[in-house]
Amino acid sequence: MEVFEKINYFIEESNMTKKEFVDRVLELEPRLKEQDFFEFDVEFATNNNIKQSKEVREILNLLQYLPAKAINDLKNRLYEYKILYEKKF
Repeated sequence: MEVFEKINYFIEESNMTKKEFVDRVLELEPRLKEQDFFEFDVEFATNNNIKQSKEVREILNLLQYLPAKAINDLKNRLYEYKILYEKKF
């Protein structure tokens, strides 16, 4: 993903204007390397899974509210999907 694509995606995901983004960057007094600036989890997103990537991050952020029993159930269910996926290939 190109830098401008990351910036546009971050702006869209954060519901801010480009001016607000520029103001935030200028507040940082940028002396950062690109990888320091983009320390959010869009790195694993590709053109094919940007929407899913955002949804996965939302799920990860919500997991802290899940009771222990539900975490075990979710984990078991995900393993079931993994097995099904591997059987197809």
